Amino acid sequence: MQLEPLAQEFYSYLKNERNSSDLTIRAYTSDFKIFLQFLDGKGIPHELDAVTAPVIRQFLAYLNESKYKSTSIRRRLNALKSMWNYLVDAEYLDRSPFRRIQMPKREHKIPVCLTPAEIESLVEASGNNKCINLAFRDKAIISVLVYTGIRRQELLDIKLDDIDLDNKILQVTGKGRKMRLIPLNNKVCDAVRDWLELRPDCNHDYLFVSNRDNRLEKNSLYHLFERSMASAGIARKGITLHKLRTSFATTLLNNGCSLVAIQRLLGHEDISTTASAYISTDMTSLRKAVEMHPLAG
Repeated sequence: MQLEPLAQEFYSYLKNERNSSDLTIRAYTSDFKIFLQFLDGKGIPHELDAVTAPVIRQFLAYLNESKYKSTSIRRRLNALKSMWNYLVDAEYLDRSPFRRIQMPKREHKIPVCLTPAEIESLVEASGNNKCINLAFRDKAIISVLVYTGIRRQELLDIKLDDIDLDNKILQVTGKGRKMRLIPLNNKVCDAVRDWLELRPDCNHDYLFVSNRDNRLEKNSLYHLFERSMASAGIARKGITLHKLRTSFATTLLNNGCSLVAIQRLLGHEDISTTASAYISTDMTSLRKAVEMHPLAG
C-alpha cells in the first residue's frame, strides 16, 4: 500500500478521534514529508512493506548526519512511530518496524527560569504602559501566565466565561482540546478584575483583546512580554515566554509541591514529561536536600 493515503487517514484519525490541534497535525505532516524525502534519496518506494527496521535506522543516521538536534530527532521519530502504531491498530500490518528501534536519549539540561524575585519584578513592570487600559491588560496577562503556568495558546483562547473570579477558578482548553481547572490566587484575581473594569465592549468574548479591540494575537503577546522584561531589567539569555511556564513549575517544586499536582496543573498526560522537560532544581536546593540526610553529620 502507498504511504501517502495511509498518512492522510492517520491525520484524519488525529483530528477526529484524538482531537489533536491543527498545529500538532502540521508538525506530523512536516515530519512525514522529511521521511518521504529521505526515502526518495535512497531510492526506496513509498510502500508500506518497504519501511523496515533497517530503513528506519538509516533514517535515524540521516537525521544525525543532517545535524538535527536530539530533541528534533526524537520528535520526528515519535511522530512516525505514532503513525505506525495507528497502522497496526487499524490492521494494515501485524507489527510496527519501530518496535525495536532505540530512541535517542533525551538531553537533560537544567532549564533556565526566573527566580521568585524576578517573577515579582516582571509582574510589577508589566503595568508600566502609558496607556492605562493596556497597562492593566498587560499586568493581568503576565499575572495569569506566571501564576498558572498555562501555555501561550491556552491564554489566548481564554473566554470571559472560562474564568470564575468568585470561586477563583480558571477553565483551560489544553492540547487535544482537553479541559482542566486551575485554581487562581488573589494576585491573579485582582489583576483580572482590574482589567475587566477597563475591558472595552467587543464583538467577541475573548478575555484579552488588542488595542483595536480584536482578539489578542500571539505576536502582540510576544511584544508585551518583551516590553515587560525590558521594563523589569531582566536581560538574562534564554528567558522566553515559554520559560514563564517552566518558572511556575520550578517555583512550585522548590516550595514542596508534588510532581502529581504540578502535572495536573500543567496539563501533562505523562508525569515523566513533567519531571524531565519542565522541572529543574538549582544547586542550592540540591545541597540543602543532601544536608538533610540523617547521617550527614
